[in-house]
Amino acid sequence: MVKKYKLIARIILLLIVQFNYAQVGIGTTNPQATLHVQGNVRVTNTNNTTTSTQLLGNCAQGDITSIKVGEGLLLKDNELTASGTGTPTKYKIANIPIVTSAPNQNFDNVNLDLSGVNTDIVIFRMGPLHNYTISGISGGTDGRHLIIYNSSAVNLTINSMSSLTPANNIDTLGSSTSTSGVGTIEFVYDGTLSKWIVINIRN
Repeated sequence: MVKKYKLIARIILLLIVQFNYAQVGIGTTNPQATLHVQGNVRVTNTNNTTTSTQLLGNCAQGDITSIKVGEGLLLKDNELTASGTGTPTKYKIANIPIVTSAPNQNFDNVNLDLSGVNTDIVIFRMGPLHNYTISGISGGTDGRHLIIYNSSAVNLTINSMSSLTPANNIDTLGSSTSTSGVGTIEFVYDGTLSKWIVINIRN
C-alpha cells in the first residue's frame, strides 16, 4: 500500500512539474514561449484606470518585451509626453575624420552616414590640420538637425548653394559663412525645398 501511495505521489509531482513548465500555443502546435500566439491579438475594453508603468514592444521573432522610456520622455497617468523638465536634452557626438592635404580644400557631398550608424547623432566633431570648406552634406531628411563642431584652430567655411548635388545644398541665408577657429555651425534640413539651412553659428 505504501508503494502505491509513493507511486501516486510521484505521478502527481510529475504532472505538477509538467504543468508549471508547460508552453501554450494558440494557432501553433510548436509554442516557443509560455504563451505563443501565431496570429493577430486584439484587446478590447481595457481598464484605463490602471496606471501603466511600462511600454511594450516586440522583436523580429515576435517576443514581447518591455521598452525603456528614454530621457526627455515621461510616462505618467497612461500618457507618454515630452518632458520639459528634469534632465536636459542630451546630444550624442561622433568624430568625423576630415583629412586635408592643403589649405582651403573643398569637401562636397560630405557623407555623415545620417541614416546609418549616425542616425541618432546630432553633433559631428571635425578637426583637420588646414582651413577647409564644406559645400554640401548628403543624407538630409526633413527636419534633420545637426551641428558641426570645428574642434581645431583652423577655419571652417560653408559655401552657400554650391553643391554639385542640388539636394545636398547648404543655404547660409546669404554669402558663405565660416568659423574663426574653433566653433560650431548648426543646420536643419528642409525637405520641401531639399536643402540644408544654417540656423546658427558660434565661435
